[in-house]
Amino acid sequence: MSYKHVLVAIDLTETSDIVISKAVSLAKNLDAKLSFISVDVSHPDKDRDYDPLELKLIEQKRQELAAKLKELANLTDYPIANTLVVGGDVEETLMQEMTKIQADLLVCGHHHGFWNRWWSSARKLVNITIVDLLLIHL
Repeated sequence: MSYKHVLVAIDLTETSDIVISKAVSLAKNLDAKLSFISVDVSHPDKDRDYDPLELKLIEQKRQELAAKLKELANLTDYPIANTLVVGGDVEETLMQEMTKIQADLLVCGHHHGFWNRWWSSARKLVNITIVDLLLIHL
């Protein structure tokens, strides 16, 4: 197992610390680059025309998410190569961004519960991933 660039998908909830901690530990052991990503799923339609006020609100939300992600990166005791906030479908967007930054491992948290059985990204990621996937039980 020799990974060079680990991408950590963070949903910016209180359990993000668990995922980050495990990813940092792994990256340290492998001496790998580490990047953080958060996918804004509230506006997934790239092809849709939004009115100017909506676009402003979307940009404000992305800036807030970017600030939170940067704050987490600053609190991490390991250098973070990239902090990315992107919009769109979670699974497809993750695959696109992984290709762009040439990550070779994706680390994600996986919540268990009734609703997560129906709408979990984990199952979709397993089916479309282009790299190895590490799911952290939350």
